[in-house]
Amino acid sequence: MTRSERRPNAGTSSYGDFERGHRCGVLPAEICAGQQKYADIENAAVHLHGLLDGRRAGNR
Repeated sequence: MTRSERRPNAGTSSYGDFERGHRCGVLPAEICAGQQKYADIENAAVHLHGLLDGRRAGNR
């Protein structure tokens, strides 16, 4: 039995896999960065949020 057969969820995280971005992981990062005044992180999270929303709108 190979390692990947023993670990069928390898490559995934608690927020989902890394091939599909999930908003539930981006939204808390955006909010916390804004509260803690981490402008660079907040801007990156806002950008990623926008990309995810755009991709989601394209799937409809």
